[in-house]
Amino acid sequence: MADSRLRSLRGPFALALVLHIVLLILFALKFEASQRSAQVPQPDIIEAVVLDDPRIAAEAERLKAETAPPAEIGPEPVPEPPGPASTPNPEESRRAQQIAAEKAAEESRRQMEAKKLADQARKDEQRRKVEAAAKERAAEEAREKAEAEVRRKAAEARQKAEEEAKARAAAEAVARKKAAEEAKEKAEAEARRKAAEEAKAKAAAEAEAKRKAAEAAREKAEAEAREKAEEEAKARAAAEAAARKKAAEEAKEKAEAEARRKAAEEAKAKAAAEAEAKRKAAEAAREKAEAEAREKAEEEAKARVAAEAAARKKAAEEAKEKAEAEARRKAAEEAKAKAAAEAEAKRKAAEAAREKAEAEARQKAEEEAKARAAAEAVARKKAAEEAKEKAEAEARRKAAEEAKAKAAAEAEAKRKAAEAAREKAEAEAREKAEEEAKARVAAEAAARKKAAEEAKEKAEAEARRKAAEEAKAKAAAEAEAKRKAAEAAREKAEAEARQKAEEEAKARAAAEAVARKKAAEEAKEKAEAEARRKAAEEAKAKAAAEAEAKRKAAEAAREKAEAEARQKAEEEAKARAAAEAVARKKAAEEAKEKAEAEARRKAAEEAKAKAAAEAEAKRKAAEAAREKAEAEAREKAEEEAKARAAAEARRKAAEEAKARAMAEAKREMEEEAKVIAAAEARKKAAEDARRKAELEEQINNERREQTEREANKWANRYIKPRVEGLWLKPPAARGGLSCIIQVRTLGDGTVVEARVVKSSGDATFDRSAESAVKKASPLPMPSDPRVAAELRSFTFKFDPSG
Repeated sequence: MADSRLRSLRGPFALALVLHIVLLILFALKFEASQRSAQVPQPDIIEAVVLDDPRIAAEAERLKAETAPPAEIGPEPVPEPPGPASTPNPEESRRAQQIAAEKAAEESRRQMEAKKLADQARKDEQRRKVEAAAKERAAEEAREKAEAEVRRKAAEARQKAEEEAKARAAAEAVARKKAAEEAKEKAEAEARRKAAEEAKAKAAAEAEAKRKAAEAAREKAEAEAREKAEEEAKARAAAEAAARKKAAEEAKEKAEAEARRKAAEEAKAKAAAEAEAKRKAAEAAREKAEAEAREKAEEEAKARVAAEAAARKKAAEEAKEKAEAEARRKAAEEAKAKAAAEAEAKRKAAEAAREKAEAEARQKAEEEAKARAAAEAVARKKAAEEAKEKAEAEARRKAAEEAKAKAAAEAEAKRKAAEAAREKAEAEAREKAEEEAKARVAAEAAARKKAAEEAKEKAEAEARRKAAEEAKAKAAAEAEAKRKAAEAAREKAEAEARQKAEEEAKARAAAEAVARKKAAEEAKEKAEAEARRKAAEEAKAKAAAEAEAKRKAAEAAREKAEAEARQKAEEEAKARAAAEAVARKKAAEEAKEKAEAEARRKAAEEAKAKAAAEAEAKRKAAEAAREKAEAEAREKAEEEAKARAAAEARRKAAEEAKARAMAEAKREMEEEAKVIAAAEARKKAAEDARRKAELEEQINNERREQTEREANKWANRYIKPRVEGLWLKPPAARGGLSCIIQVRTLGDGTVVEARVVKSSGDATFDRSAESAVKKASPLPMPSDPRVAAELRSFTFKFDPSG
């Protein structure tokens, strides 16, 4: 921006310089023409530059006084110059008018340049304000957009949680409804079963009464009854021993299962505690890292403020040194001008005797010029002889050109020095920006490394969790395998016990049915209690997850508020530093202007004290002052441009830091959202897996029930008629008898075992039914392998009369 400003000012400065050179050439040409036209030497040649109307009027008054009658002059009149000297010189009038026109043009040009500079500065200020407002609006929109995105995601998460809660509630309601219906169906089936058993028991009691009445008539039947009673006693003892053994085994298995469940719960609680401890440690580490980052940012801000203060102090010291050097230079110039004035005065004193009248006229004009104003003093030169004055004029012209060339060279040197200083400042700014960028890259690398470490820790924690789950699943599988092995062993023992007690189990069938019913009720109550416990644990876990989510949301809101407070404090500190810099700059400029005004006032007083002898020196000093003012204006413009560039760089750096902070906050929020989403996904996956397992279990149960129904249907349709067709009715068997037989087969239908599990009351009938089943071997088997597997062990009702 500073370079463009300088380039925009080079055109007007070059044009002004060209105009000055052209005017100087024209003036020299006119001066030489006037000298060639004058054949006699002119005693009074005025080469002073008249810059305003009062000076023109004073010159006219002087010319009128010179043309006054000689009677008014003293006893020793000064001889009048011959020829044109007695009348006003038209060349001098034209020269005065030309100089006035040039001065007006110069003043107009300066006003136009000042106006252009002011308009440009105003436009630049307006543009900067518009750009700053636009950037602030963009930053505000970005912040509002980020906040809206966070709020939207939070609302979506809440909505998703509510939908999942509703879905879970609906599923639980459906499960409760289904459980109630199943309980109702089981109760109805149990009632029907009880009624059937009571009817069967009543029929069995009647049959037993009839049998006992018939056996009372026969001794053989009594002997058989005694043997049966003994066998039943033995069977009861064996059954009681088996029942006691079974009860002990069930109690042992229940205790082992309870111990395994408690161990699993303790391991789960321990794993949850470890995970919570790790999470808290990670949270503490993250908070510590954030605190360290904030402290580092504050230290960097303090370092930047200190560096800016040092730079401002250095700039003030340089300005002070520059002012002192300027004052020394001015003092040297004033001493040089004073010495020149003294030499000029001595020269004039030597020439005063020869040109007394001219000296008195010039003295009068000089006194009038002193009275009017220091800035209005007119430099007049004394010409001696034509050749000498022409040589002096030529020498002055050459000196002026050399001075201009020297001033131009000095201005160029100053411009180059300013350019070098600007380039040096830009290089330093670039180095500083590169260092800050390196620091930012290092900080980002550290943050990425830390994020990678956290991700690694999370992955390790996840791996440990998965390993724990796998170990838990493996332990559960091993426990299930042990349970199945125990179940198989138990079933084998039960089969052996049933095989041993099959003949005498008739009397204890009702007791076993009651025991099974009670065990089923206990199992149902235990399952319901387990379901309630699981539901309570899930509700507790859900509440803990919701509390954790709320805590994280509150933590995020608190961190966001702290970040905004830090950002606001940093902006206020920057604004205060900028205001202080502006105030210091303004104070330095005011001091500089005051020093310059003081120097100008002293120069004016000294100029008043000096006279016409210093006119030429003052003209040169004025020219040098103008060039110096232009150089100072350029330097000031360059300094302002540098200051604006530095302010712009600081503002851009602040905006970039703010954008990075916002991006970092957004990234952290996105990572937290990802973590929350991943947790929700894992939770949802676990819930889906649980539901899938329940659904699969339900489907397996339905399939198993369907298979059992198909197996019963196959047995009643194909196996039962085959067995009944091969049955030989005992001679003493009564009509209407029936029994329930349990059959164990091989894969090809070969009967391995056939025993009556519910007697008809007639042992002969029961044995004949078992013989019929064994005769029917191999039994017809279905093509469906599931139904065939179910028929490996099945029961059916043998009722030949039905």
